[in-house]
Amino acid sequence: MRSLAARWLAVSLLLLAPALPARAVDLYAVGGIRVDVEAGSAVAARELAFAEARREGLRRLLRRLTLPEDRQRLPDPREVDPEALVAGIEVEEEKLSATRYVATLRVRFSGERVQELLRARGIPALLRPSDPVLVVAVLERPDGSRTVFEEMHPWRQAWLGEGTHDTVLTLVFPLGDVADIVALAQAGGAPAPEVPERFGERYGTRAVLLATARLLGQTSAPEAEPVPTAAEVEVVPVGEWPGGVHRFTLAARPEEDADAFWRRAVREAMARLEEDWKRHDIVRAGEVVRVALVLPLADVGEWVQIRRTLERAPEVRRLDVRRVTRREIRFSVEVLGGEERLRRLLAAGGFEAIPEADGWLLRRAAEGAGR
Repeated sequence: MRSLAARWLAVSLLLLAPALPARAVDLYAVGGIRVDVEAGSAVAARELAFAEARREGLRRLLRRLTLPEDRQRLPDPREVDPEALVAGIEVEEEKLSATRYVATLRVRFSGERVQELLRARGIPALLRPSDPVLVVAVLERPDGSRTVFEEMHPWRQAWLGEGTHDTVLTLVFPLGDVADIVALAQAGGAPAPEVPERFGERYGTRAVLLATARLLGQTSAPEAEPVPTAAEVEVVPVGEWPGGVHRFTLAARPEEDADAFWRRAVREAMARLEEDWKRHDIVRAGEVVRVALVLPLADVGEWVQIRRTLERAPEVRRLDVRRVTRREIRFSVEVLGGEERLRRLLAAGGFEAIPEADGWLLRRAAEGAGR
């Protein structure tokens, strides 16, 4: 039996050790666009390559922001002016000769203009990346042994490589340091549900994704890295995540190395998680409401906080202050996504809304917690 002192040590290390901040997601940036263009000169080839990257970037971005059932209604990048939607182009890698331009480019689009393009066609679109979610990657080998933090296993490496760019998911990854290892050891080496919950507390996320890859077989050759033949992937959410459990089996492709296999497995898992978030958070075109709100003026800091929360939200189209007295502030908000979306925004800022005859009365959520 594990001692009480050992359990206390594990929990203390998790809560006191420093945590990594969530990585900011640039929802409207598309990277990894490869171009290879020849023309009469290097300058002409570069211009043609940039135009190609704008079209390809827009195609990928529109698919990222929308649901599969709306893909047929998306505008063709060849029939719109992608240049008018672009905020900037970054060169990730390039090679050029007198007549050829080969590069990998990253294109960032104007979120406001892209959303206008989709709204004009009545296509529901995502406005924000997901809430931060912690990913704990577990590799289970054919003999039943499991690896989580003991080594940088290929499944974890693939998540770190693929999960940090070109996605709507705000993914956070454990440090795998002493605090994490000790906590896992106290659970018998297997991440039981209470362990991911503790990780979520440490890393400041309300949800944890327990991503397990069960290796079904692998090929081996002298002095070569083993290549998986197939793996079964299971992603189990713990905490506040809008989707359920995802399971799928992935078979290796001919000539695919281990790194490509694991990266493809991660991309497949991420595609399913991205759809979870989009179905939960996507805004339907035309869902615009205007709501009157009343904030009792007990502390001017509360007004500053709630105004900052709403003005930073992409769903909020307009905020108008109607009246200010010593006792209260009356204002109205025009928001995409309906009243429920506004409630969620207020809750994220620590406020709850009580419907009254002349508007919603706002108060700190904690005030009514015990009533």
